[in-house]
Amino acid sequence: MAKGLYETARLQLLRDILLLDVDETGDVRPGTTPLPELSLDKLVDQPAEMAKGWSFLKHPDNKLSGWVDWLFNRVLTEPRLRQRFILGIDHGKQPPRIQWRDRAVAEYMREVRKFKERLFVLVHTSGGAPARGSEIISIQHENGEDGIGYRGIFAEGGMISFTTTYHKGYSFSKRIKTIHRYVPPEVGEIMVYYLGLGHSFINDLQMLHGGVTRHTAFLWEPEPEEEWDSDGDGDRHEDGGEHEEEESEEESEDESDEDDRKKAANPDGFWGTDEGADIHISGRSALNEHMAACLSSHSSRVGERLEGGRDSRHGLL
Repeated sequence: MAKGLYETARLQLLRDILLLDVDETGDVRPGTTPLPELSLDKLVDQPAEMAKGWSFLKHPDNKLSGWVDWLFNRVLTEPRLRQRFILGIDHGKQPPRIQWRDRAVAEYMREVRKFKERLFVLVHTSGGAPARGSEIISIQHENGEDGIGYRGIFAEGGMISFTTTYHKGYSFSKRIKTIHRYVPPEVGEIMVYYLGLGHSFINDLQMLHGGVTRHTAFLWEPEPEEEWDSDGDGDRHEDGGEHEEEESEEESEDESDEDDRKKAANPDGFWGTDEGADIHISGRSALNEHMAACLSSHSSRVGERLEGGRDSRHGLL
């Protein structure tokens, strides 16, 4: 089942996310834009680096700076992709603005959501003992803003690891356990290609087409925690007037920031851990899809054995 899920995720990454011209066997067609070369063994990392936005993709020794605009530049220059996504250029505004095809962008974002669901299940099931849902959606692919939250995806010894913290028993031991989960190299390559080549284009597309300006370091963005309402009236100014106007402006700015936080920064929305939330739904859908494929393949093998005249008393499995 894991192999089938990997093949599906790999094909979707190449064809639907990175927009490569892929043939029926899942390989990039000769003569078209190739997939950039990647060697996990040569990737280096600096786990102690705490700078905002840092990840191993930005390590100078990896020489991956050209990956950031790789897909965006292709959409602007390759006729096939330009015709698919771009309606025209509005030169009446400075700087000129791209007029995107709404339907093409919507279809692309739907594929992103499907891919990230499969990627979630693939990482969840191939990295050793599965993590809790609340752990895996806490993973950030780069250091967060202002030192709040550090990345949980690292390159080490030719493998990609996902690092989470485990808090059960903390009240007794006073220790937070750090758990490293290493995924197979094939899954690691999918993750590096998605983050390096696809993620930046997705962010650009959301900003230029959808007006989404908030950025998140979460790979699967968790639902925001509910804030407690304050019953206190706070300090009151007797003179009113200017103080009331200042407070009103500050409140409007706070409300605007709060509205932005209520909207997911990723196209796949917020991920929750409650029953019926995205984690459970995506897990069930991906598992059901590939269980059905496995059962279909198994049934065909059984049918072949029956047609071969094998006696059912001796078993078929």
